[in-house]
Amino acid sequence: MKYFLILTTSVLLATSCGNDTDEISDVDWLEPMIAELAQSSTADYNYVLKASYNGRPVFIFSNCCPFCNSLPAQVYSGEGEFLGYMGDTIAAADVSNEVVYWQTDNGKCVFDDLGESS
Repeated sequence: MKYFLILTTSVLLATSCGNDTDEISDVDWLEPMIAELAQSSTADYNYVLKASYNGRPVFIFSNCCPFCNSLPAQVYSGEGEFLGYMGDTIAAADVSNEVVYWQTDNGKCVFDDLGESS
């Protein structure tokens, strides 16, 4: 229930602000993906960033798991379309305005140079 409230609040905030990363009409596709991350055995190492990619809002799914053999971060459009992997089909230089969109309350990842989603 706690994660549902956090997700609902995040979704409401994400769709109510006014910059280019917030102009997303429907983020219902995010709920099951975040719920899956929250239930995984490595949940505290998972996170989702909200950012701009070539001027369009995107969500970046990744982790900071020190003992996982992980794929590069996955990038999805604001509408939920898989766009590619960071560092592979998507250059980090083309991504800007990254903010933490979701992580667990006990999240282990440190984001010194990123803001919190408001």
